[in-house]
Amino acid sequence: MIRSLALSSVVALAVAVLAPKIARAEPWGVGGDVTGHYLGHQGGGGAGVVLDLGTMFGAVRVGGFTGLAALLGQDELTRVFLPVGPAAALVLEGGRLTASLRLRAGVWAGATDAGVAAGGIFGAGAHFGYAIGRGAGVTAGVDGWLMVGQGTRWIIAPGVGLEWAPAPDDEPDEEGP
Repeated sequence: MIRSLALSSVVALAVAVLAPKIARAEPWGVGGDVTGHYLGHQGGGGAGVVLDLGTMFGAVRVGGFTGLAALLGQDELTRVFLPVGPAAALVLEGGRLTASLRLRAGVWAGATDAGVAAGGIFGAGAHFGYAIGRGAGVTAGVDGWLMVGQGTRWIIAPGVGLEWAPAPDDEPDEEGP
């Protein structure tokens, strides 16, 4: 199982970074975000961090995600887990403001009160950002996650984070040359 998780994360990153070059497409570069989340679920809470990384094709980012999270609460709900899988996002920009719609689907593996366990994880979210420099910004938003395996869990995950995207070469920096 661990080999499958490692292999899927390597494949997702390789596809995100190498696919445009292999296809001789003109890549727009790598973009992503790292977000810290509060994980609210029936019977408790928790916290986690998620990294999305992918190749930008205009306003669309295609790549993968991984993270580390802990759900606390009733014994049968408690777990520490690592999610990994493919991800996509639509990133819209308007001046210093951004909006992104994020989709994820993958697997999770980790430790529960019953021992080592694994399952599927699916998520969608909306985040809004404010640019703090060329290609970098701060974000705030909310995701909804569905975890299956060792019981089904619906998780509401508000979060704050940092996002980055390739800065266009033809636009001058606002602070000068």
